[in-house]
Amino acid sequence: MRTNPRRPHPALLVATGLAALLMVGNGCNDSDDPTPEGGDDVTSETGGGDGSTDAEDDAPGDARDSDADPCPDGPTSPLGDPCDDADTTCAYGYDPPECGGITVRCDGDTWIEVEHTDPTEACFDDSDRHACTEDDECGAGTCATLTGGSRFCAYPPSRRMHPCPGEFPGGCCNDSECAGGPLGEGYCVAFEVGYCGGAAPPEENTCRYVECETDTDCADGGICLLAGILGSVVNTCAPAVCASDADCTDGASGRCVPLYNGSTCPDIVFGCTYLDSGCRGIPDCDRGYFCVANRTRNDAECMEHMPAP
Repeated sequence: MRTNPRRPHPALLVATGLAALLMVGNGCNDSDDPTPEGGDDVTSETGGGDGSTDAEDDAPGDARDSDADPCPDGPTSPLGDPCDDADTTCAYGYDPPECGGITVRCDGDTWIEVEHTDPTEACFDDSDRHACTEDDECGAGTCATLTGGSRFCAYPPSRRMHPCPGEFPGGCCNDSECAGGPLGEGYCVAFEVGYCGGAAPPEENTCRYVECETDTDCADGGICLLAGILGSVVNTCAPAVCASDADCTDGASGRCVPLYNGSTCPDIVFGCTYLDSGCRGIPDCDRGYFCVANRTRNDAECMEHMPAP
C-alpha cells in the first residue's frame, strides 16, 4: 500500500542503466574466511555481488581479508564509478530473474555496463490491482471481473426509500415512476444513497436511471460499471481511455484499471497505469488516499481524500 506519491519500485531503476536498486544477487567470487597469523579469528561474510566484508578482530584496525570480494557493496550497482580490479564482473539484481538486474565490468578504471534486463510483470503480484480474488473475500457480495481484467467486490446495491408521501413532494415513490433514462429503466432510491457529502441531503427519493447493460451501450468507448461495484447505485457508463491492457502502451507493463477522477466526491474512470506510476490501481493506495487518474499524462497517482465542503 502506498501514500502519495509512491517511490518507484526498486526494480524499475534497473531500466535507467544508471543504478539497480535491487536485492543483491550472486555475481562475484566468494572468499574463504581466513584466520590472520598472530591474531584472533576473523569472520568474513561476503554477499555475492555486493562485495560486502564484515570483519571482527580484537586487534586495533580490524584486520581484513586480503582476498575480499572485489564487487562494491550493493544494492546499487557502481555503474560509472571508478574501479581498481580490471576485468572484474559483478551482477546486481536478478533475484528473482524476472525482476531484472544489471551486470557491470571494471573496464580500465571505470565500471561499465555489460548487460541489463528490465523487470517484467511477473516480478509483481496483483495485490495492487485486484481488491478480491474469490467470492469468500466479499462477504455478502461476489468477486466480479471488470472490463480490463481487474477484480472488485460486487455487493447488492441499496434500494432503500423514504416513506411516501415524504416531507419533500415531487420525489418518486416507486420504481414504476422511473421508467426513463437511456434504457427505459430506473430505480426509486433515497436521495442519500450514494450521496458524497456536504450539506445534509433532503429526506426524499430520486430516480436513478440505468445507463447500460454492457460496454456497447456506452458512448465514446465508455465502460459499463455494474451496480454494486465501487459504490455504483445502478449500472453506469464510466469514461475510459482503454478497454484492455493492450491499449496501455506509454510505458512498461501497462494496465487498464478503474481509477478515480479526483479526490473529492470522485467518479470512476478507466485509465492506464505503468510500472513507474504513482499507483497501479485503486487497491494500491493507503486508506484515506485515492488512486487518481492523471488524464494529461495518461497515468495515476495516490492523492489524499478531501471531504466535500
